[in-house]
Amino acid sequence: MSTTQTAVATVPDDVSGQRGRIAVVGAGPRGISVVEQLIMHADESVRIDVYDSRLVGAGRIWHPEQSKHLLMNTHAGEVSIFAGPMDDGPARAGAGPSLQQWLVPDDGVYSGYAPRADYGRYLRFAFDSFVENAPDFVEITEHHDTVVAVRRHGENAFTLRTRSGHVRVYDAVVLATGHPQPKAADFISTRKPGSTRILSGDSAADLPLDEIKPGQAIATMGMGLAFHDVVALLTQGRGGLFRTGSDGALEYAPSGEEPVITGVSRSGLPIPSRGRNQKPGDFRFTPRLCTVERMRALRACGRQVDFTREVGPWIRAEAAVTFCLTTIALGSQPARAGEFIDRLGGIDESDPAESLYRIAAEFGVRERFPSMKSLARPFEGMQFSSRGQWMDALAAHLQADLDHAREGNVTNPLKAALDTLRDLRPSIRAVVDNGGLTPDSHEHGFLGEFVPQYSLLVAGPPPRRIEELLALMRARVVSMAGPQARIVEDGHELAVQSPAVPGSVTIERVIDARIPRYEAGRCSSPLFPQLLADGLVRRFRHVGAEVSTETGACETDPDTAGAIGADGTPVRGLFLLGIPTERQRWFTQIGNGRPGVRSGFTVDAERVARSALATVAKVVRP
Repeated sequence: MSTTQTAVATVPDDVSGQRGRIAVVGAGPRGISVVEQLIMHADESVRIDVYDSRLVGAGRIWHPEQSKHLLMNTHAGEVSIFAGPMDDGPARAGAGPSLQQWLVPDDGVYSGYAPRADYGRYLRFAFDSFVENAPDFVEITEHHDTVVAVRRHGENAFTLRTRSGHVRVYDAVVLATGHPQPKAADFISTRKPGSTRILSGDSAADLPLDEIKPGQAIATMGMGLAFHDVVALLTQGRGGLFRTGSDGALEYAPSGEEPVITGVSRSGLPIPSRGRNQKPGDFRFTPRLCTVERMRALRACGRQVDFTREVGPWIRAEAAVTFCLTTIALGSQPARAGEFIDRLGGIDESDPAESLYRIAAEFGVRERFPSMKSLARPFEGMQFSSRGQWMDALAAHLQADLDHAREGNVTNPLKAALDTLRDLRPSIRAVVDNGGLTPDSHEHGFLGEFVPQYSLLVAGPPPRRIEELLALMRARVVSMAGPQARIVEDGHELAVQSPAVPGSVTIERVIDARIPRYEAGRCSSPLFPQLLADGLVRRFRHVGAEVSTETGACETDPDTAGAIGADGTPVRGLFLLGIPTERQRWFTQIGNGRPGVRSGFTVDAERVARSALATVAKVVRP
């Protein structure tokens, strides 16, 4: 049963006589996954109220109204919001189609990356399916509103207040609020009256890009996934067209409405493409060296771990296994691949990658998987005599990487190894999450060095995006500033400069295309500042033997996902998951599970749902 609430309550609703009420705040992928798990595990009467200011199911990031030019960065066959695979019954909590199956029913194949808007429609379909097929004792109500405060109501309940004035009482509250919106002062700022404005800190779909005029010189800070979104909206989104030229290369036909775009980042390199997908949606990678068990064993002795010294070698070795194994399988001795795998049990654990390469040499492997640093900073230390020389070098590098990507994530050794790094997230989380590293190692070796390189190399867009970018570079619509570029004030103007490239580029506007880092209490919503002020949450402190550091994450109990209050004890009935916990946990921004795989996304939602239901079950009502 589902209803939509619109009436305004000025006093808390009366909940006497009801078995229990649970509020889920934030109804994007994480939030509705919790709703699914609540339905699956509820065995007594419960009411679930779901809050989101945008479309429940899609939330803000995936709303269906956004441009079809904005694509997902995960292949449709690898995406599912349902906890279990589709069966002969209706789509419902625990069973339903993957995104690919939903897009192309009747066993068709959708071979690409879906528009974000389509994923939003799929998420809404999933939520409707959960509701329509929920048991009668589960009542679900959606509220199109913004939650602005959650406060204690007696000893065992909470009052929840919305922007429109609703006040309701709940036995348990789940916060799955997703990506933050920056404060207004950070969103559009002016250096001086009448000077260049900076558009920053939001999803590309929600940035006021109509303020950017045709022909205007602009810079984008950051060249990650959001950079490609911004570029797509300012080119294809303004009527520009891509077409195949007589030489087979992609060409861009401008509409005349585009600005002139300069990309700015530390590496000078736009985020590279993932390899063409060659894996089934339910593919599950099993590490041979950097296993979850090995990572857990590093923590088992009760001490914190040094990431660079103790974890990094095993990550490199696992990538090297895939690189060498793929090389062997494609070489002159493919039948010996199994023999190579059998030899892995005898590697030298003091330097596993080096030991592995010695073994691989016996199988004819001469190349090595490049270091992550060399892949992420290919132009480090280089000097260019002109901007033209720099752009030629960058274009050649991007074309070579695109050639690797087109070969695929199974049959190209480099892209296969990078896909292995992507699949190592569970192993990395096993040692990193909840203070597993020393504070210094977490801040510098992990967040400062490893994560930027990792994010650049493994989370890339589909190959088509790099092909389009090369066409835009040839059309002189997009260029890149160069390594270590920065935006500086040059008299009354702003300019982009790189120490590796002569000259500068004058710009009129700046778009900050970086994803804002979550900081509890530093977003536009008053909710988390209020929770902090009331002591219902506290920031996670990374405590070590000699030093401790405070992060922007909200601290939670690792076993229940329950909020930890200011006094260091769990707050009964208040739970958090996803981005608000980022930096106590790692890589919480993922917005989907995988078909037929019990992924961390699903496990997180189940943990929260079971904890919330256990809280509700203990409530004694008059």
